[in-house]
Amino acid sequence: MACKCYLKSVSEYYRRMFSGNWIENDQVIINDYSYETYYAYLLMLHTGKIYINRENITELVDLANCYGDLKLMEYCKTFIRNDLDDQTMSTYLLLINKYEIKELYDKIVHLNKIGNQQSSSSKRTKFF
Repeated sequence: MACKCYLKSVSEYYRRMFSGNWIENDQVIINDYSYETYYAYLLMLHTGKIYINRENITELVDLANCYGDLKLMEYCKTFIRNDLDDQTMSTYLLLINKYEIKELYDKIVHLNKIGNQQSSSSKRTKFF
């Protein structure tokens, strides 16, 4: 599926890997990511589109960070931004902090303010 020449043309990571600076082999074994996640990444390199869900977002953010793939990281940030709410905040907060995704800190702060306002207003209404 993945032609070396094409991968070198669309990915800095693969350009370095296949440039001769790395020991080249007929096979590249990838143990760090699930088959589904890596397949989704290779499809993105070929089509420009990627399927992201709550099950693969952590691996995709790690892959984007490890491979220095800015396009993939943007897709991941967009997914997190759209999926980030009170229920998912604790999950995404770990990811946002680990990979220092500063663009999403503001949304976390905003959700915290809303949560704190709702919490304090519900406490006040109990007394009236």
